[in-house]
Amino acid sequence: MKGANAATRSRWPNHLRLPEIGTLTVWLYVSLLAVWFVLHISLGDRVWWIALVSTFAPYLFLPVALLVPLGLAKPSRRYWGAVLVATIMFLLEYGQLLGFRATDTEKTADSITVMSFNVWGYSESVETAQAIVSLETPDVVALQELSPSMAWTLAKELGEVYPYRLLEPKEGADGRGILSRYPLTDTSTSVASSLGQFAQVVEVKANDRVFTLYNVHLAPTMLFHYLEVNDSVAEGIRGSFRAREQQANQLISELVDRQEPAIVAGDINTTDQSDVYSILVDHLQDAHCEAGKGFGHTFPAYMGSFRGIPIIPRTVRVDMIFYSSEFIALDSQVVRDHGESDHHPVLAEFAW
Repeated sequence: MKGANAATRSRWPNHLRLPEIGTLTVWLYVSLLAVWFVLHISLGDRVWWIALVSTFAPYLFLPVALLVPLGLAKPSRRYWGAVLVATIMFLLEYGQLLGFRATDTEKTADSITVMSFNVWGYSESVETAQAIVSLETPDVVALQELSPSMAWTLAKELGEVYPYRLLEPKEGADGRGILSRYPLTDTSTSVASSLGQFAQVVEVKANDRVFTLYNVHLAPTMLFHYLEVNDSVAEGIRGSFRAREQQANQLISELVDRQEPAIVAGDINTTDQSDVYSILVDHLQDAHCEAGKGFGHTFPAYMGSFRGIPIIPRTVRVDMIFYSSEFIALDSQVVRDHGESDHHPVLAEFAW
């Protein structure tokens, strides 16, 4: 047996010893990560499976968190070279969200707080209404999936707090509404009917200044639904991504035509790795990127499962607030309380 073991060891090339196998494995991971990175940058959402993978991009970098402590056990230049490459890609994608920015802007007397909250189309609870004011009392609240029963609950619980309301409740996921401490002027009738299908447009008069608020709810990608009814996942993803891109382009076209101070708040139904997000930030700034910290994930708000596979809470950031150059973002955060809703509210503060 000793001779056999010795023969086995002798046939095992030096460059394939265990530490080197580990280094090769790390480089294989980094190479695959680089392939995704290049395809993502060059193709965007034009290929459906790249779009799907990019939706969960933060999790592609999870192995890096394990590679760092493992590398401390037996340092190797080639090993750490691979880790460095992966870290650079991560920082290029998410460095700004980790607080690597400088801001010296302070609050002003006329600062404005705006919340976006998808309240879930079947919510009726007082807890969902109270989540709006659980952290502080926002000046303006953009609501998505507003049902008639939830509209009644909001009027009852928060009617005195928000004397100005523009509520368009519907059963299911198509309802919407705006609560405000400041006077509202509905301008939805002056926009294209196609825009009105997914957005409320109002003028808000706050402290003798006026800005346009867009409360938006873009088309969803219902991956689990496609799987449940045996629809084509590829077609479903392609179709939903195209629909959102068309909606985002309509929104930006309207915003550019108005040329007024604007805040866009809502359930974007996509992440910051999508072409839709790129369309929006070509003309607007993302409050969370400018004034928030961390990934800011908002959905889903609670643990779930699909066919026995667990769905982890707060997997993605799909609820966002954007703003035009007339504003400066002072703060952005995800509100912990959400009531019955499957989304966490997001809250941002702005100065002129």
